Parts: sequence; C-alpha cells; structure tokens
Amino acid sequence: MAWISFSCRNGTETCHGEEFREAVKTVMGVARERGKRDGNQQVVAVGVNCSDPNYIQPLLKSCGDGPETGFVVYPNSGEHWDTTHHCWTGETRDLSCEAGKWMELGATYIGGCCRVGPEDIKSLRNTVDLFNQNVSATHKLS
Repeated sequence: MAWISFSCRNGTETCHGEEFREAVKTVMGVARERGKRDGNQQVVAVGVNCSDPNYIQPLLKSCGDGPETGFVVYPNSGEHWDTTHHCWTGETRDLSCEAGKWMELGATYIGGCCRVGPEDIKSLRNTVDLFNQNVSATHKLS
C-alpha cells in the first residue's frame, strides 16, 4: 500500500507548476485503473507534504469532494527556508489547530514534514483522537 503526495508552492499548484486538483485527479485515475486491472487498490491516500500549512485548506478544497481514498497531509512547520542566508525564517504554526479542519475536508493521514518535531506530532495525535471521538459520539447519537 502507498500514498502519493505533492509539495506545493501555493494554495493551488504543485512545486512543479501543475494544478493540484488536476494532479490528484490524474493520479487517482491511474490508481483506479491499475486497481481494476490488478484486483487491488494500492493507493490509500493522495495529498500534500513539505508545504506551508497555510496552503493546505485551499489545496484540499480545490479538489471538491476529494479523492475516494482520502487525503494525506504532511505540512512543514510554517517557517520558510531563506536560500540566501541558508536558514529558517518566520514563525512556526501550531498544526494541531488546523488538523480538525483538514479532517473535515477528508484528511485521513496527518503528520508533519520539515521542522515539525515530536511534540508537534504528539499534539497532532491528540487533536486527531479528539476529532475521532467527537465523530464517533455524533454517529452514536444519530
């Protein structure tokens, strides 16, 4: 099983310049056809990695209902690499504050990339667990 992710340079495009939604559609089309041919679906998610957390919501929203597999989301810390001075600049973001919104948009795998540390991942995990408990409780009430 695998997931496929894209690094993105803004809220609509991959770093290579393709529209994110079109890249997702293309990848999922190929995965679907291979799954039919081979008798099993190996792509479990498609999404975004090593990108500014500010881009995640617009990228996921650009895909409408999203891929049938769900999204994988692994943003960086929110800081930016200064290529001139060879250092990180800017402020880190608390990714756990955004994780619930990402899950509402279809994210099923959430983590972190550049400059995201163990404490950040722990906080993300707590947010994911709380989100899932709330979803579970809501379904029991229905």
